[in-house]
Amino acid sequence: MDGVAVSVILPSLNVAPYIRECMESVLNQTLTNIEIICIDAGSTDGTWEILQQYSNEDDRIVLVHSDIKSYGAQVNQGIKISKGKYIAILETDDYIRRDMYQILFNLAEQKCVEYVKGDYTRFCTLRSGNRIFTDAKQFGKDEKLYNTIINPHKQDYLYKSDFNIWRGIYLATFIKDNRIFLTESLGAAYQDIGFMEQVLMHAKTACYIDECLYFYRTDRDDASTYSLNALRNTYVEFKSFFENKVNSSLKVYKRGYYLHFVTSFLTEYKKILIKTKFDYTAPEIANYYPWFRDQLKNALSSGFISRRDFSGDSYEKLDLLLSSPSIFVDEIKNEQKNKEDFFERLRSNETTEVVIFGAGYWGKEILKRLDVFQSVHVVAFADNDKNKIGSKIAGIQVDRLDECIRHFPEAIFIITNESHYIEMKKQFVQEGGDSDKVICFWE
Repeated sequence: MDGVAVSVILPSLNVAPYIRECMESVLNQTLTNIEIICIDAGSTDGTWEILQQYSNEDDRIVLVHSDIKSYGAQVNQGIKISKGKYIAILETDDYIRRDMYQILFNLAEQKCVEYVKGDYTRFCTLRSGNRIFTDAKQFGKDEKLYNTIINPHKQDYLYKSDFNIWRGIYLATFIKDNRIFLTESLGAAYQDIGFMEQVLMHAKTACYIDECLYFYRTDRDDASTYSLNALRNTYVEFKSFFENKVNSSLKVYKRGYYLHFVTSFLTEYKKILIKTKFDYTAPEIANYYPWFRDQLKNALSSGFISRRDFSGDSYEKLDLLLSSPSIFVDEIKNEQKNKEDFFERLRSNETTEVVIFGAGYWGKEILKRLDVFQSVHVVAFADNDKNKIGSKIAGIQVDRLDECIRHFPEAIFIITNESHYIEMKKQFVQEGGDSDKVICFWE
C-alpha cells in the first residue's frame, strides 16, 4: 500500500489517567499504515512525557505542541499537516477497537464515499473497577440504512442524531477542498458541532456500518458536557456557523441546521437548568435563551421545521419552553424531583440490597446512579430475555426473575421499564415477590 492510509489526530490536554489506554488502542491497529498525529496543548500532568515515550518507540507518531488551548485549533492543526488519504479524530480519554480503522478504510475504499462511520459504545467505570458498556446505534433497528451509500441531505434523521466526529474516517481531499475546520474557541467544548454540520452540508455520499468500533468515556467529571457553560458554548457554535455558512446556503440545508439546533437546545437547556437548581434567570441561561428562542420561532414560522419533525412530546415541550419558560421549568423540576426522591428513598436505609428488574439501557443507567451510594448494593439483574440470562453487566449476574426472588428475599426490586411497569409488577408478585419490595424508577 503506497502512502499513508489514515491520519489519526489525537488532541490532548491533561489526560494522563487515560492516554495510555488510548495510545495502545491506536498503536495496535490491524491497519498498520497509519499516521498518528498527537497534538498536545501544554499538559502539566505528565501527558506530554507519556506521549514522548511512545514517540521514541514508534516512528508513525508525529508529536506536535500547540500554543493554543483549543480543541478546535488542535484538530485543525492536525488536519493541515496530515498526509493520509483519510482523516480520523480520536479523543484521548477514549479508546478504539483494534480493527476499527481497517474496517472503515476497507469500506470507504469499496464504496468510494466521502466519509464512513461506525457505531460506538458508551462506557463508565464503577467503584469496583468494573465497567458498564452501552451500545449506541445510529439507526437503531432500521438496518436498511447500514452498509449502503446514502446522501446525508436526504436523511433528516442524521441532522437530529449524528453529532460526534470521532467514530469515523473522512476523505482528506473532501475535508481540505471544502475547508471543513473546527471553530477555534478556547477549551474543548462543542467545537464538533460546526465540523459535523459542515460535513453534512457538503457530503454527497456516506456510509454507516452496524458495528460498535469506538469506546466513548462518560464518567470524566471535567468533561465539557457537564459544564455550566454548555448552553453558551452551544450558542457560540451555532451562531458562528449560521452567520458564516447557513445564511448563504440552500434552503434544504437550513432545514438540517434547525433539526440539529432543536435537539441541542432542548438537551443543553435542561442540563443547565438542573445544574443551576432550576434558576432560569441565571446568566448561564438568560444570556443565551433569547437568541435560541428567536431563531426557533423564525424557523417554525418560516416552515424550515414543523410539528411533524418531532417525536413523542418533544414539540409540546419546545412550544412550552418558547412561550412559557417558567411553566416549562416547573415541569422539568417535578420530573427531576421524582427521580431524586426515588434515590433518596433507597439511600435512607442503612444497607439495601437491590435487584434491577430490566437489564437494558435504563437498568445500566440506574446501576450508574446507585454506584455513588455506599449503602446500596446491586446484587443482580433480573430479565425476561432468555438471551441475557447468564450474562453479566459490570460483573453483576443477569438471571431469571424467579431465581432472583428466591436468592435475594430481602432485596428491593427496581423496575426500569415505565411503559410495562404494571405488567412487570404483576409478574413479580405472581413469581412470589413481596409487593412492598418492588418499586419503579418512574414513580
